[in-house]
Amino acid sequence: MPTQPSRIPTPTLTYVDRIDLSETFADAVENIVFDAGLVRIEFVVQRPDRPKPRVPSTAKRIPVARLILPTSAAIKLAADLNMAISTLTQQGILQPVTPVQPPPRGEVN
Repeated sequence: MPTQPSRIPTPTLTYVDRIDLSETFADAVENIVFDAGLVRIEFVVQRPDRPKPRVPSTAKRIPVARLILPTSAAIKLAADLNMAISTLTQQGILQPVTPVQPPPRGEVN
């Protein structure tokens, strides 16, 4: 009889909060890259430049955090975000957004 591979028991995991962990605010996600089984997400904030008379205002997008996740954690994050967005939409807190369709190829607006 072929032998069954032995199963390694999965440890019981307990969440332990770190109250000293700092939080990071981001205005937007600048970049998402898939590389070697990892998902790299770069978060940015928008910082206005000093205003100048009679010159259009400008700003910079500055990275504030880079989050690197294994693909399995990125998939779980996407599922959790989709569930939260769905719940908030059902409660009327968020309004559904219709994606903007790009113009057909060859047309320029």
